[in-house]
Amino acid sequence: MLITICLFKLVSYKFQAIGFSEYTISKRLFGFLMPFLLLGMGVSLPKFLPNESFKKQLEIHYCSLIILTLFFLLSLLLFFSMSSVVSKLVFGDECHRGICGIVLLYTFSLILHTCQYNYFRGKFEYKISALLQFINLGIIPLIVFPFAENIFEYFLFISILTFFICIVVNWLYIPVVKITFF
Repeated sequence: MLITICLFKLVSYKFQAIGFSEYTISKRLFGFLMPFLLLGMGVSLPKFLPNESFKKQLEIHYCSLIILTLFFLLSLLLFFSMSSVVSKLVFGDECHRGICGIVLLYTFSLILHTCQYNYFRGKFEYKISALLQFINLGIIPLIVFPFAENIFEYFLFISILTFFICIVVNWLYIPVVKITFF
């Protein structure tokens, strides 16, 4: 929370009034999209994982990733077909279509983060989940900030780094399992 407060102050200094407005509206758009695109997985994963065997936990994790990725791709298609309308609705003009798309990408990278975070919470591995949370939500936004020239680049860099961290953590700590549907 302290990092977020500091980040708001830094954004207001670096990007001035226009950039700060784009940043805050983008964060609100993210806050609006996240619960819809997460489909309740943030609550259900830690609730149901402890009751299952190791193989079943892995299947649940990978199935949730597949479902959320498919739902994200569907929402991405919907966004691209209505990007001007979404930009006009959120920012008041059609010039911010790129920022709306990047916020959608940022939301997807944090959805992957949330799935991994809740997988580790459901397995009672709180050290890994807390470290993942600290890196993706605390460190990456601060590291990316000096390199971004505008809000679009800021959210793009955060999305790429968060996605990369999620891939690495998944590869290192969560074994791949063949999913059986029946």
